[in-house]
Amino acid sequence: MRKSTELLTKTVLILTLGLMAAGACAQTYPSRPIRLIINVDPGGGSDILARRLSPGLSQNLSQNVVVENKPGAAGILGTSAAAAAAPDGYTLTMISSSHTSNAPLHKSLPYDPVNSFSPVILYAMSPQVLLVQPDAPFKTIKDLIAYSKSNPEKLNMGSSGTGSTPHLSGELLKMMSGINFTHIPYKGGGPAMASLMAGQLDLLFVVTQTAKPQVAAGKVRILGAASAQRLKAFPDVPTIAESGVTGYEASNWAGVLAPARTPAGIVQILHDAVLKTTNSREISDWMEQQGLEPVDIGPEEFRKVLQSEITKWTRVVKAANIPIE
Repeated sequence: MRKSTELLTKTVLILTLGLMAAGACAQTYPSRPIRLIINVDPGGGSDILARRLSPGLSQNLSQNVVVENKPGAAGILGTSAAAAAAPDGYTLTMISSSHTSNAPLHKSLPYDPVNSFSPVILYAMSPQVLLVQPDAPFKTIKDLIAYSKSNPEKLNMGSSGTGSTPHLSGELLKMMSGINFTHIPYKGGGPAMASLMAGQLDLLFVVTQTAKPQVAAGKVRILGAASAQRLKAFPDVPTIAESGVTGYEASNWAGVLAPARTPAGIVQILHDAVLKTTNSREISDWMEQQGLEPVDIGPEEFRKVLQSEITKWTRVVKAANIPIE
């Protein structure tokens, strides 16, 4: 009995000291510059976001936030470097939805896309819309489904590349609605959009900021929004889910991760700093202009999002028989 009491006392003491150390660490954090790893080339979407946010983050954390590009291997190189960093809050990575689609597209990764990280915040959604030619014979998603069933070999859908978010979004729609199409991958979203406007494609998923000028010019038409709710940029456009494909959602998003086992107090400091930055008038106005919708999905909920997105895209990759690298 005495030994059990002594063991319990030691355990409580160790836990208490651990909590005190974590609290003290959070109180002195940050005391030096913070590295923010971006897993794409300069000029890429995540890079633009990071460089736009880093001045505000630096101000809100009272330390420089230094953006470091580590592109390569579909983003795996930079993400791997972030996962291997010390869990002290001084190395972070900014990720997009490709972080979760990479998991089923590769036989093995040098990190676990969920458990190798301490999620900080999912702070922005970049909704997609499904575009068609202005004179397409279908005016709604229900029309598209009916047309596809009557013309099972006629439709084609472009994307920015095999395994890209637009490609997987189309395959998810195929899986959930029963439409049929031939996938045509392009080397980037720009060439795919050009082909749609030239009448060489029937369907194309793009983010709202890409769609806006072409829709305004009448060069393309939106058939539906891939988001859970209607978009601020196109409030009159119904979502694909409300158009008969219940539960459909396929959005790009942006978030911040820290290495696994980063103290909770530091994660909270980082979360609050990112949120304060994106809530500033300057950044929120800029995000709206870019077609980004600010959100605040905190650490625990963000972890659930990562898990659910990986599950979803794994099903899609298997159903579409997409080659795994």
